[in-house]
Amino acid sequence: MKYPLLLVISVCGAALRLCAAAGQVGHLLHPEAHAETTLLVSTARLPIKPESRPVFLATEAALAVPTRQEAGCLSYTVYEDPSALNTFFTVEEWATRAAWECFPWEAHGKHSDAAAYQQLLPGWLAGLATSQLYQVSRRQVVITPPATH
Repeated sequence: MKYPLLLVISVCGAALRLCAAAGQVGHLLHPEAHAETTLLVSTARLPIKPESRPVFLATEAALAVPTRQEAGCLSYTVYEDPSALNTFFTVEEWATRAAWECFPWEAHGKHSDAAAYQQLLPGWLAGLATSQLYQVSRRQVVITPPATH
């Protein structure tokens, strides 16, 4: 039986609803992701204008704290692409789809940094922001031994 695909829109968690307003479409996800045992990983690629870099980074840092404290949030990290200055990647890990979907950005929106982020992100972008949502059936921590000299 074929299932209809579910459209998922996500850029940096905080901008979940902002993407639709900005006309940016995320990735397609199969409906089996609704399983409560499925870990979700949300990634976003955000090309930021050089002049917006300081405020973007300050806002991301401020929003990371309450996001990491949410029930079901396993991690929230922002990385910069070393080969593309001012292009950032966010990686969010959520214990379940329900935790990801129920994240209360409205509550965090009362925080001035969250409100500013939601309003200003489209103006900070230097190009198209892209995002993907992955369903992960198993997570295994792999420790790589240090190199010996």
